[in-house]
Amino acid sequence: MAVSGSYLGAIGGGGEGPRLRLDWARTQIDEAGNRSLINLKLYLVWNRSELTSLTSARSGVVQGISFTHPMKFPAGGTHLLSEQNVWMAHADDGTLTTTFSASFEIKITWNSQSVQTISVSGSDAIDAIPRASDLTAFTLNDSSLARQTSRTINYTIARKSPSYTHALTVWYNNTFIMGWTTASTGALNMTLAAANVDTLLSLMPTVVSGTLELRLQTFSAGGLPIGTPVSRTVGITVNASVIPTVTAPTDAIFGTGRDKTINQYVQSISKVTASCTPTGVGGASITATSITVRRKSDGGNAQIISGASGTTAGVLTLDGVYEIIVTTTDSRGRTGTNRKEFTVQKYTKPAITTFRCNRNTATSTTVNATINATWAVIGGTLNPTDVSIIGRRNDGVTATHHTTPQNTSGALNATQNYTSQLDVNSYTYTLTITDSFGNTATAVQQVSTTFVELSIAQGKGIGVGKVHQNGALDVQGACNLTGSLNIYGNPNTLAINPGGSRSSITAIPGVALSSDMILEATNIVYLRGNAVRVTAEGETAVYRPINASAFTVNSLEKSKVDIEKISCDALSIVTNADIHQYRLKNEVENSRPITHYGLVIGEDYNTPKEVLGEYGEGVELYAMASLAWKAIQELSVKVEALEARVADLERENARLKTAADVKAEMD
Repeated sequence: MAVSGSYLGAIGGGGEGPRLRLDWARTQIDEAGNRSLINLKLYLVWNRSELTSLTSARSGVVQGISFTHPMKFPAGGTHLLSEQNVWMAHADDGTLTTTFSASFEIKITWNSQSVQTISVSGSDAIDAIPRASDLTAFTLNDSSLARQTSRTINYTIARKSPSYTHALTVWYNNTFIMGWTTASTGALNMTLAAANVDTLLSLMPTVVSGTLELRLQTFSAGGLPIGTPVSRTVGITVNASVIPTVTAPTDAIFGTGRDKTINQYVQSISKVTASCTPTGVGGASITATSITVRRKSDGGNAQIISGASGTTAGVLTLDGVYEIIVTTTDSRGRTGTNRKEFTVQKYTKPAITTFRCNRNTATSTTVNATINATWAVIGGTLNPTDVSIIGRRNDGVTATHHTTPQNTSGALNATQNYTSQLDVNSYTYTLTITDSFGNTATAVQQVSTTFVELSIAQGKGIGVGKVHQNGALDVQGACNLTGSLNIYGNPNTLAINPGGSRSSITAIPGVALSSDMILEATNIVYLRGNAVRVTAEGETAVYRPINASAFTVNSLEKSKVDIEKISCDALSIVTNADIHQYRLKNEVENSRPITHYGLVIGEDYNTPKEVLGEYGEGVELYAMASLAWKAIQELSVKVEALEARVADLERENARLKTAADVKAEMD
């Protein structure tokens, strides 16, 4: 390497002809700009006297720079043609190897030769300029970043000149984190303060990993930057401890009912309102929160509240200890949880297992009653229950036979005697149990007049097997008819043993009831061409033609007891039932091979017991429809939960897409 040099060019025309000499020397260094100032001097070397005869100007080029010389020389020898100063850039590592060149249009004839242009050139390696220091290593003592916790930056500098200083800066995605200066070299370290770590986490709201960059800029003794910054990177992650926080959920009994009044969660009565406050940590935001309410022991009766607050869709159907589990998810996909427990009091609606009333066989004016009934007791006294038995005579006279208002014993198991129940009157006894939640169980017993073989009520009618009360013929017990039976009045109404036990019509072929009602041997009544099977149990059965667009069943509350919401898994019942196709034997025998679809009752067939009729010989269509409704409701809950999850995912995808677009623009 050198800082100066000189080159001689070829002789023009040979012999002692003219030639060029080019001298170069570095006169200045620009460390910051990584360049050298080179002084170039071009000389004409010719010792001939003919040199003095050259008087017209000539042109030339030195290192690409044009010049003109007047060509006036007093004598031969060495004469300066041009002097130029040229800044020459070094390579990134500070080295420079270059070729110097020049030419001159001398335009002479020498030695019988035309010499138009003479030139000179040469190459040299110029002394290198010290360049930027190297950053040879960069690590963290722990690259997993936790909140409010510092880290140590370890780095190594290979300094190129003792006079150099360095400025170091830490960046994340081109965002400045911290910086410092040093004139040291070798293995060094610096503290990444807890505040800086928290800043980094805030810049990573949607990711759990990233890249930290350390940049080094070298400066000369005069404070000028040397070269371009050099950098190294290290991978960083968000520590597993950086998760969203959520306050312990609060809970309250929903509504203003009795359960709210006594401040007790009650089975099959209460709903729970729950709320919490989720918070993103380390710059993350909350993207989803849900609250699960379920029984702790088995996870039963699980209900999900979407969001940070809300009320369960259904009541708490099970008793025992429940738990409220809050789960919140942040923009990094991290989850945090919290929970709370509460107790649901066991509760069942009032139930009557036995209520029988019969006239005493020895004293007919005394009615013996047997009662077995139960109701829920909560906290000993929190469910006071009214129990009463009211007797009503057929002429409208009423009497209270039993009353225990605000009863908290939980059961009534007794045998009672009601005296002075007149032989000539029938009585209706109603047992009513109403608890503090407004749920009621009712049972009704009817006692007829005293049994007599035959009684005649003059001007009113005849009683058979009982004291006469109503109509022209008042019969107690079974009535067997032989011969014709004509029914007049409303031909579309047929009352079968009202108030009695199960009965049916034993059909007599050919008996005409009316022009619209024909009784056949198959226990079928045809009403205006529509078939209805005639059976009745404990009530007056009124049969009307079936309208294909409106099949209506009795569903009045007053005709039912022990009413409560079902808690079974209707969806499982429906999905596990086997649906078959089949043909009916009588249709096949009558050459009517129609294919039907439905359930089949038998040992080899999976037919749910929940839809079997009373005698296990048929299925209740109303029960099937009701369970189907319940299954649809359960599916609706599942669909709503899935739709909420899909909406959360769509929002998250949109947010990630936006973040990706922003990053792409920054890049």
